[in-house]
Amino acid sequence: MAVLKGEENLLNLTEGSNSTKRVLKSNEKSSVFLYFSDHGAPGFLLLPNDSVYADELNETISYMFEKKMYKEFVIFLEACESGSMFKHFDLSVMNAYALTATNETNPSFGTYCYPHDVVKDEHLYTCLGDLFSVNWMQYIEENSIKLS
Repeated sequence: MAVLKGEENLLNLTEGSNSTKRVLKSNEKSSVFLYFSDHGAPGFLLLPNDSVYADELNETISYMFEKKMYKEFVIFLEACESGSMFKHFDLSVMNAYALTATNETNPSFGTYCYPHDVVKDEHLYTCLGDLFSVNWMQYIEENSIKLS
C-alpha cells in the first residue's frame, strides 16, 4: 500500500505518471481500490499540505478509464462532506463506484472517542477512528471467510 502526501502525488499515482516514484501499475483487467481518509469540505479533500478538488479527482478517474487502467474502480472516501466529490459526476459510465462517509453537507463522525480511546491502558483524549471506516473494516474482519 502506498501512502502519499500532496495532491500531485495522489493524482500521479492514480494516473500512472512517471513523475512520482510510486505508480499504479494496473491494466484493463485490474480491480482498483482507493481508500482515502483525511479531512474534507464541500467539493474538495484536504491533504496535509494540499487539496484535491472534485473536478480534479473526476478528471483523473476519466483519464484512467480512457487509458484502460482498470476493469472496475472502487473508491472509499472518509472525510467530512465527502459526498460532494461526486455530486455532478456519473461514475457508473466509467465502471467506477464510490462510497462516501457522508453526504455533501454533513461531517463524518468520530468513534472510539473518550472514554473509549484507551491504548496501552492510557487515554489519548481523541477519537481513534471514524464510524464509516471502523464499521466497514470490522465488517470485513468479521466476514472475511464468507467474502473470500
